[in-house]
Amino acid sequence: MQAGDEVNPELVDKLAGGHALPTLTLTAPKTGDVYSKLVPVSYTSTSTNQVIVYYSTTLADWSGEAIWPNDRVLIAQHLPTKGTYTWTQAKCQSGSSYRIIVDAIGSGGVGAESVSGLFTIGPRCAGIYRVSQPACTHGEDVTVSVDASKDLKMRQL
Repeated sequence: MQAGDEVNPELVDKLAGGHALPTLTLTAPKTGDVYSKLVPVSYTSTSTNQVIVYYSTTLADWSGEAIWPNDRVLIAQHLPTKGTYTWTQAKCQSGSSYRIIVDAIGSGGVGAESVSGLFTIGPRCAGIYRVSQPACTHGEDVTVSVDASKDLKMRQL
């Protein structure tokens, strides 16, 4: 089918087995987004019984063809028909070839799929937190301490 082709409603009804076809819109993540730990996956679907979210790193040159099961990794399933799922991807490697795949499954197993543009998962840096005692003064001395979120190794420059 090409853009602008007319759709035969009787054929669509036969293919869907008399069930309404699901629709799906993926609004986040977007192409070029960069995340370090939490990736928001925002979507809206209709005529859906189940929403499933996957990620992939093997689709850098994806051009709209079918996505094979070995090209996707399950993130979450049985999600609500619309909303934002926050993916905590602490075990993923840094890289710029990540995509989110969302499947919406409707009655009779008929589905819709949406695939994000490429986004980046960046390196996770140890956090450094500043604590001052007292928090506010009027010319008095203050004590400032720095605590790292994890053990850091010192390196001379």
